[in-house]
Amino acid sequence: MQNANRDTHYQLRVVWSPLEEMQLTAAMEGLKECESVSKKLQTEEGLTLWDARILFDSLMELHPEMGSYLAPRAPIVKCPMFEAACVQALKGEILTRDNHTALCMLEVNPTSSQDREENRSSTTARKLGFAERALKRQKSVVNPVSRYPMVQYIPPTSNVVERLFSQAKVVLSPLRQSMSSAQLERVLFLKINRRFWSIETVVVASKQY
Repeated sequence: MQNANRDTHYQLRVVWSPLEEMQLTAAMEGLKECESVSKKLQTEEGLTLWDARILFDSLMELHPEMGSYLAPRAPIVKCPMFEAACVQALKGEILTRDNHTALCMLEVNPTSSQDREENRSSTTARKLGFAERALKRQKSVVNPVSRYPMVQYIPPTSNVVERLFSQAKVVLSPLRQSMSSAQLERVLFLKINRRFWSIETVVVASKQY
């Protein structure tokens, strides 16, 4: 009887009150948005840094307390200027001087070559009227995405690298410890790029070599 009373007392302590149940239900609803964003970031749909920023901003609108972790200049962001520059380029906006400096290594048309081209056409530009110069200047503005095409391939997370290491661990099993690093690299390269080749590709390559 004492054990039964003890169990009943313990169960009453564990059972939630109506207020606690409402609070937990509200917390679960809030976690659903976080779960949705987390799963979206883990997909292989080719999300860009701009997509990640849209997801984070939308999440911060619902949960402002997450701003210290998800804001563009949160303390955990190692390169806020670079990420902001990538997002600005993906949005098709004209980059500021600082953002341009952050992406200068990814620019397909260096500024120096543009300056030389402008110097060559300076004589022709002087012969044009104001309206023609204005139109020419507007049409010569390059889309930031076209100037920095590689920014759209920068993944917002390290999931791809983590999956690669996981697959490498599976491939390099105890029975394959003698495999050379070059052979492991070739196997992983074919495995990661499986969608780009088929058995027909193997047959053609075998006939060539």
